[in-house]
Amino acid sequence: MATAFDQRKNLKKGLIGFQQFRKDFAGEAELHLFGADFGPNGPAQQWAKTQNLDAQVFYHGLVNNHKLVAQLQAFDILLHPSLEESFGNTLIEGMAKGLPVIGGKDSGAVPWVLNEGQNGVLVDVRSAQAIAGGLHRLAGDAAYFEKLSRESLAYAKERFSAQRIAQVYVNLYKTILNPS
Repeated sequence: MATAFDQRKNLKKGLIGFQQFRKDFAGEAELHLFGADFGPNGPAQQWAKTQNLDAQVFYHGLVNNHKLVAQLQAFDILLHPSLEESFGNTLIEGMAKGLPVIGGKDSGAVPWVLNEGQNGVLVDVRSAQAIAGGLHRLAGDAAYFEKLSRESLAYAKERFSAQRIAQVYVNLYKTILNPS
């Protein structure tokens, strides 16, 4: 979900929103965290324990990218509560695995990566209640969840595949070399 336990990654609101969602959700919900500050007994877990926000939260710490991408297969939703994002590889990796993504509507490149909300749920990540609402929306509407999963996977492959990016570069080079 995030890599550093700092204000920009906004994990505190993410944890609060997740716990609000969990209280109302009839099923078992889990939150899995990855990154340097998200290991067992790391800063994020220590803070969450002091706030009673650690129920059903699993702290994995640093893992290599291949392991992380492989583990995405086991998850249902990618929650990305960052306040800012310059691009969002994490979002694309989740979409490429068919995970519906929840991200910030005002978080830099997040709305662009999520196709202005057509391929992800955009919420006000400054609000734990809005984060919980995004989780409820996905968990409570199976048809919407399936549609978003299917369409965001297709969108990620079409717009962000290695072949597509290579073609964008080729076209750019052609434009530079042959200005008309």
